[in-house]
Amino acid sequence: MTTQPARNTVLVVEDDVLHADLLRTAWNEAGLPGSIVVTSGADDTYEFIDSHLAHAATMALRLVLLDLNLPGRDGREVLRDLRSDPRLDAIPIVIMSTSNSPTDMDLCANFGADGYVVKPHSYRALVAEVAAIAHVWLPDPTAVRASR
Repeated sequence: MTTQPARNTVLVVEDDVLHADLLRTAWNEAGLPGSIVVTSGADDTYEFIDSHLAHAATMALRLVLLDLNLPGRDGREVLRDLRSDPRLDAIPIVIMSTSNSPTDMDLCANFGADGYVVKPHSYRALVAEVAAIAHVWLPDPTAVRASR
């Protein structure tokens, strides 16, 4: 019996469909590994995480890219909730937001974000940014990250 390796997955939490599509396209154009899964708010993010944990043998969540300005429970709350779940300790969470507020950056660092990126204004810059994020947070996408 042959087992297939777990599929590397990047979770993008983004309520703006255009931003999510641009991010997915930029990720693919940069030739980065893994599949992109998009959720648009807190509830579907938590549902995805629960599903991921139930199917960890076939879906290896490697990275979360989280927008701050989500409807309802915003990204700050989602970040705090995800970081309070010890099952997610080894999963890096990088904030991708239009906010360049030092207050937001400090708050996210205090809540346990692994990185903070201000969304670029051009598509070319977005491709370069996602490549840089992958280089830092997915240096070996086949390896499981050690606990933080």
